[in-house]
Amino acid sequence: MTDIEYQYRKIVYDLYNGLTLSELPEHKLTLRQIPLEQIFIKLILATTITPSSQPESESLTITAALQQYRCLIISGVPGSGKTTLLRWLAITFAGHQQAEPDRLGATFTESMLPILVELRYFQDCFQTRTIEPATVDLAKEISMFIGKNTGFKDISETWMYETLLAPQSCLLLLDGLDEITNQSLQQRFLKALGIFVQRCPQIHCVMTTRPLGFQTIILDELFQETQIKPFRFKEITQLIRYWYDIAYDSEEQSEAQQLINKINDNPSVAKLATNPLLCTLLTIIYHHNRVLPQRRIELYFEYSKNWLAEDKLKLLEPIAYEFHKQTQLALPEEQVIKQLAYSLENEQLAREFIRTIGDQSGLLQRRGDGTLEFVHRDWQEYLAARYIAFQPEAVVIDEIMTHLHETWWREVHLLVIGHLGSDSEHSDQVTRLMLTILNVYKAPNRWLLPPHLEWLRGLDVFEDKIKFKDKMLGYVLIFWILGLS
Repeated sequence: MTDIEYQYRKIVYDLYNGLTLSELPEHKLTLRQIPLEQIFIKLILATTITPSSQPESESLTITAALQQYRCLIISGVPGSGKTTLLRWLAITFAGHQQAEPDRLGATFTESMLPILVELRYFQDCFQTRTIEPATVDLAKEISMFIGKNTGFKDISETWMYETLLAPQSCLLLLDGLDEITNQSLQQRFLKALGIFVQRCPQIHCVMTTRPLGFQTIILDELFQETQIKPFRFKEITQLIRYWYDIAYDSEEQSEAQQLINKINDNPSVAKLATNPLLCTLLTIIYHHNRVLPQRRIELYFEYSKNWLAEDKLKLLEPIAYEFHKQTQLALPEEQVIKQLAYSLENEQLAREFIRTIGDQSGLLQRRGDGTLEFVHRDWQEYLAARYIAFQPEAVVIDEIMTHLHETWWREVHLLVIGHLGSDSEHSDQVTRLMLTILNVYKAPNRWLLPPHLEWLRGLDVFEDKIKFKDKMLGYVLIFWILGLS
């Protein structure tokens, strides 16, 4: 191994092994950053196989998936662990640990060189290049992108470029295809990627994405589609115990079993806990408040109360909405300050607010290039949804109808409806929203057509009014028609 490869691997290991938790409402300094390998739980994947005319689902460990397929695309809902999985693979191969029994196993004797690219950042440089994917030198683009990363300042672009084209095997980890928000740009990138992996058989590739809209993309035939399966109770228990071991004192360990028992006894909470991020939030909320939210919107609300005061969240809501309206995950800091200064009527207060939020919670943080981003896309979507939900009813309906079937707005719509449906005060508003959707929807789901009209028997329909006989059925039907179920 050359000196520069050793240095590169060390940088990758140090950069991605630290799981930054500064945004959590915990006060222990030891929780500001913990080793990823101490809390990572291996995910199970599902893949659709078609050996006959009837496709079926096959469960795979990440080890089996990497053994069987050179190129993988892994879809998963928000919080399912996509980014964490890629970081774990990066540090595993960077540290030559892939053959260890608790990693990938003895069959992985070759220590591929891991290269992790976050596509939300990479798209900026790719966007400025030629519109013809066949002429894109993707190895050069990736090398330039790594070279501009201050964390890799001592790694030359030339070495990275030569390594990508050398016979040595590389593991290319591409995080967040869905965060290339321009569909045309996304398809150009995928075509360039397909050409690259076809020309370079030494390149192994794992790419992640959210599932909605994934069906419409055109992938190279080398890519096997897989999905992250929800946590089983075994993984839920494991994560809770890991978290208590790392975060809390020894005398509090019995509390972990109490939480596990409560989750096991409550199907609604257990369903939330099948998502790794939500399971973590449930653990923190239970430790602090001894409450267990039943729905995702309630979970976010309880968590955010521990994070920031309500007045600060209110200031962030229009900021998050502006990010989302512009289809961006980052905006220039000066633009955000200008918007805040309008609300606070003072530019200096706006600058101080940005600094305080970054120091206290990390919820809104600097990227290092003059822009700001939310710590996780989930929180941008949650705060944008809160902003919309608190608007006058006509504005709420207009916002949802304008972006009704846009993938980018899916989670925001879910959270808006969840927020409105969380109390009886807004139940009539949800009903009127349902009526609006029904009146304009032109392509009903086939399950709403005969002979399946029994689905509608839970509704009383009289001219311009809809009344739900079963409130929960009403919400399910809303999600179904929105295409969000």
